[in-house]
Amino acid sequence: MSSSKSLSKEIYTGRAPWYNLQGENIPVYMIGITGGSASGKTTVSERIIQELDVPWVVLLSMDSFYKVLTPEQHEMAIQNNYNFDHPESFDIGLLIETLKKLKKGIAVDIPIYDFKTHSRIKETRHIYGANIIVFEGIFALYYEEVRKLMDLMLFIDTDSDIRLARRMRRDIAERGRDIDGVLKQYTKFVKPAFEDFIQPSKKYADVIIPRGAENIVALEIIVTHIKKELEVHDIKFRNHIVNAEIDNEQLVNSDLPKPITNEIIEKSISQLEDEKVKNDKEAITNILNTLTEQVSEQGLNVLPNEIRDLYKNDPKQYLKNICIICISNVARNMEPIIKKKLIPDAVKAEYIPHENILIQNEKISNEPQLFTCELLSSIKDQHVFLVDAIISTGSVAIMAIKVLLEHNVKEENIIFLSLLSSPKGLYMISKMFPKVKVLTLSINHNYENSSNPFRIASCKNKLLQE
Repeated sequence: MSSSKSLSKEIYTGRAPWYNLQGENIPVYMIGITGGSASGKTTVSERIIQELDVPWVVLLSMDSFYKVLTPEQHEMAIQNNYNFDHPESFDIGLLIETLKKLKKGIAVDIPIYDFKTHSRIKETRHIYGANIIVFEGIFALYYEEVRKLMDLMLFIDTDSDIRLARRMRRDIAERGRDIDGVLKQYTKFVKPAFEDFIQPSKKYADVIIPRGAENIVALEIIVTHIKKELEVHDIKFRNHIVNAEIDNEQLVNSDLPKPITNEIIEKSISQLEDEKVKNDKEAITNILNTLTEQVSEQGLNVLPNEIRDLYKNDPKQYLKNICIICISNVARNMEPIIKKKLIPDAVKAEYIPHENILIQNEKISNEPQLFTCELLSSIKDQHVFLVDAIISTGSVAIMAIKVLLEHNVKEENIIFLSLLSSPKGLYMISKMFPKVKVLTLSINHNYENSSNPFRIASCKNKLLQE
């Protein structure tokens, strides 16, 4: 759970690419689960998630989308006279908007409803990065626009006596109700709603599950089916780039950024090619620092004039308009110098970075994977410097840019700082994100498949090294 201040705070075990070579997201796989109140929807949902045993699966409850009650409605709810089991009790507009964003992979903040106070609490639940959404609720299959977003629709068919007994236990223990109130609400609202709205939605279900979570055979079949469907989500993104045939004419005619160069840069890059230097950590670190200083000094030049003016004239306001994110372990070695150059001296002590993205290539597949994503909501209004030492295929840079875009950062406000780049990597970035500004010091075909020359200077965590 995250507060409204924080748009994202997610720690991953490694999220693989979720988009194709055109930059289009593979639609999130959505499972809609419905049934009467206390039919076991949540239990079935959790059992499916458990049996799938894959990361990045999110359970979303329709209960989160109850409308904010007026004072009169709130008083009715306290007296068990408000109908929470009618379609009009839900904020359907917000629900549909949220599901559409989730389907596209866009970050969202979900309201949290407190049944004891019949109101939404101030905190929200942040969702970003899901490959599978399990959406459960009494009207999960009632609305056509919602059904269109679902890839699989399930109806939990549980005996009415069992549902009533479960509801009584739940509402008394968890929601502070008394027996008379529960029975009154069930007779007046719950039972008629099931007969009028929920039961008829059974006809839309792909699978009807009698007895809910007790039906082990049905759940095994459903899980097997979902796993087969998810195979199309297994994207070998970096591999596609490596195998993509781009002739020299395409690269020459494409609008690639021109490398920044001077005597210091040329001397430093030539030293990288010296065999005596390649395994000398101190020498590599010195070269890394020198080149980082050079690219950092150029970073300010691509900011809009009004932001550059703030750097000198109003440093505190300047800080509110920029953000620096080093996206790999090697890049984090560059961070002190990047900040030294991009943060005015007057406010260096005040600069406390809250944003964090960590992407590293997985050891076996060599595919980029997202390990950490911590971004404040204010980032959507900032100019963001993404930093990495080298652009090889461009797959790591593309993933980082995708994360920012899905947190509502404007493409034209993203500035990517790199030291060394391959033409193919730059081509892929510029093709997918033409408005992103990329600064690099050297462009060479050798960087496409060679190992990172700065890896020796990176952090000690061998599991996450490139």
